[in-house]
Amino acid sequence: MIGLLSSANQSDTLIGLLWLLGVAGLILAISGSVLGYQRKIVVYDSKTDLTVTSASIISWACTGIAFGSRVEARFAVWLLLMLSVVLTINSITRSARANKTAWKATLSVFAKHTFVILIAFFGLIAVFGTFAAVEDAKKKQYKQAAADAALAAVGAAGFISLRKLISQLITKNPSINPDNQ
Repeated sequence: MIGLLSSANQSDTLIGLLWLLGVAGLILAISGSVLGYQRKIVVYDSKTDLTVTSASIISWACTGIAFGSRVEARFAVWLLLMLSVVLTINSITRSARANKTAWKATLSVFAKHTFVILIAFFGLIAVFGTFAAVEDAKKKQYKQAAADAALAAVGAAGFISLRKLISQLITKNPSINPDNQ
């Protein structure tokens, strides 16, 4: 009986810790994005940095899916894992090089990865909301189709807004960062 209680407490503790880490990460991401918008830190040092960060997030997602589905090709899964690590290290190194201090680089890393995850999230909402609206319209479920179309519109608006914000956070020449001079 005591063993069951301790495992439940451990589970609650783990969930609480994950929530705490998530909130802390969100605070760091918001701080980094505000400072990046004010040009006090460099979030993306170029379009290549944005591409590398996006590729690292996609490769981590693919690695997680491959591990979760227990793919038989273990070499391919390990290769995906190594690609994910290399791309993430490249993204972190770019932030460190552009920002010169560990604190600014940390804020930059949290902001850049959060923006890539959010833009993918809103893009998926837009695409799947559109598909759901079309399917509901085919079934003549117009109220549900309208709700799904509204969801797709919210996803598209979020995607477009984030895309504009991200394009403003790309520093054309990171050596022009005012705090680095």
